[in-house]
Amino acid sequence: MTKPTNAKIQALEAKLKAAKAEAAATLRAAKKKEAEALTKAENRKKMVLGEFISNHMKSHQITAETLVFNGSSFDAYVTDSEDRLLFGLK
Repeated sequence: MTKPTNAKIQALEAKLKAAKAEAAATLRAAKKKEAEALTKAENRKKMVLGEFISNHMKSHQITAETLVFNGSSFDAYVTDSEDRLLFGLK
């Protein structure tokens, strides 16, 4: 049996390096996909909860100014001027 030449060793090292890079890229893509799925699920939860609250506010004639939950008022919670405008808060 003959010893591998430097060229063969370098080729194998390059192949190993490429395989490691490909595995790392696959892992990054999988983590990104998982993070996106979690974000999508959280956004969906917020949307469903918002629809529920909005529907109950309409059916019970509750406004953004009068909405209170466990002693915390929505009016006091919303401080950003654009958000206040969105909900018709002064």
